[in-house]
Amino acid sequence: MKKLILFISVFMVSVAAYTQKKGALGVEFSASRNQYSLDEFNESVDNAHSNSSLILTSNEYSEITDGMGYGLAINLQLSECFSLGVYSNYFFGKSQNEFMYISGGEFGTPIDTSYWERHHEVNSFVLGLKSGFFLSRTAFWKKYNWLSKVESTIDVGVGYGFSKFIFYNIIVDKSSGTHREFNKVSGVQLKSQFKIGYIISNNTHFSSIGIKIGYQYLHTSRLKGAEFNYYFNEENAPRLNFSGITAGIYLTFGK
Repeated sequence: MKKLILFISVFMVSVAAYTQKKGALGVEFSASRNQYSLDEFNESVDNAHSNSSLILTSNEYSEITDGMGYGLAINLQLSECFSLGVYSNYFFGKSQNEFMYISGGEFGTPIDTSYWERHHEVNSFVLGLKSGFFLSRTAFWKKYNWLSKVESTIDVGVGYGFSKFIFYNIIVDKSSGTHREFNKVSGVQLKSQFKIGYIISNNTHFSSIGIKIGYQYLHTSRLKGAEFNYYFNEENAPRLNFSGITAGIYLTFGK
């Protein structure tokens, strides 16, 4: 982690020095909807619920299958068609299920019903390096005048993700609950995406807006809880798998 931050810091200082002379710096903001491959995680959570005394009140159990993601990238234009940059991504997914818990009734004690909500959230923060190839700046693309305001890019990136699982247990009618955050886990992210957008302006203040679609791979190590009240047992502690298709929008300032 420290080496990664040091490397990115050195890279950014070099980028700043270069762009002062060349004016080739671009900043990109993005938002996307992501699919996740969390079958192992969902199955482990379901096993934890099936071993409890809570009764599901809805018709269907809610699992985490997708979620939102947000990104920031800083790109350095190396040539007409190629760029190199750094990026950060934050993405998450969550689910909520409602249960009831019936207690009492033994030896004449009154029966009491309480209502519970269980919230699960998984998230990951990624830092990495990326490169881009501009299809729209090739000689072939420039042959067609009607494409002059359309940009098209293929991006590939590699990063390191820091992920975790958060669990909230809320007793609704008693306004109380518990919160647990499991040890952070990590894994390498690989991603690629195709972007197509409209060039709004050729100046360095506001350049383009568009859509993107791609695929990311991010499979972490196994989750580990605290020493006590362990949510998963040793046999079914899952890994988090954020791999899947991503699609969203982007906005670029500068090159």
